[in-house]
Amino acid sequence: MEYFIQGVGFGLLLSILVGPLFLSILQTAIQHSVKAALVLCAGIITSDIFFILFTYFAFAQMDAITKLQGFERYVGLIGGIVLIFFGIVTYVSKLPDPDDVKPIGKRTFTGAFIQGFLINTINPFTIFYWVTVATAIVAKNDLQGADAASLYGGILITITCMDIVKAKSAQFLKRFLKSGGIVWVKRIAGLGLAIFGAILIIRTF
Repeated sequence: MEYFIQGVGFGLLLSILVGPLFLSILQTAIQHSVKAALVLCAGIITSDIFFILFTYFAFAQMDAITKLQGFERYVGLIGGIVLIFFGIVTYVSKLPDPDDVKPIGKRTFTGAFIQGFLINTINPFTIFYWVTVATAIVAKNDLQGADAASLYGGILITITCMDIVKAKSAQFLKRFLKSGGIVWVKRIAGLGLAIFGAILIIRTF
């Protein structure tokens, strides 16, 4: 129970940060639907599970990779390019005509999942966050089996719940926005993603 509560704390710390993931959830929920935003969240969580498994079962390899010369630069460059790409697409994409209502297709859900997975996976902060958890908590306290599962479970459950809250909040916000307001929120989210991407690239030099 102790490690689960500790995991909840670490999950809250990660969730309250306003970054590209938050902007992506907000933009997807407003432009498409809460379901699409939740699919994007599923992509994020899938990426987090990948990092948990990799840092736990292949900690030595992951630690060695992050210490390779130029690793942070290359990850920052790739991550920055991906964020700028999604930012531009978000900014220039047009809202669907409200008079031409069509069901959201599989392509939208697939795109949302891939977007969430990619943005989270290529985000340097995410990589170093999970490496820090693995080194500063799991390895330091020699957590294994149930204890490690309790810690990671607390983090994942908290992140998932907070992402659902963010998606639902965006739906609530959408009710009070006219089409012009939604366009501005979409543009701000797109600019935000591009700015985060530019910052990542600048920090690599």
